[in-house]
Amino acid sequence: AYLDGFRDKIVLGGGMLRDDASGHLGSTIILNVKSRAEAEAFARDEPFFKAGVYATQVIHRMRKGYWNPEAAPRTAQDD
Repeated sequence: AYLDGFRDKIVLGGGMLRDDASGHLGSTIILNVKSRAEAEAFARDEPFFKAGVYATQVIHRMRKGYWNPEAAPRTAQDD
């Protein structure tokens, strides 16, 4: 439900998995916002972080260098 509230700002999001498929490493969310403060507020209020599931967060700026949405998987199960 939290992510649904940011549907207009989330470009891409999903779990990061171990190469050997033994579990999760964390998650990545690419968020299109105007300021670092907005990104920090999103991250601070994210339910998994608030619940202690993730001990740390890292926020980086990103410049779109190449965009090819046609290459993205069509479902969550695609690899």
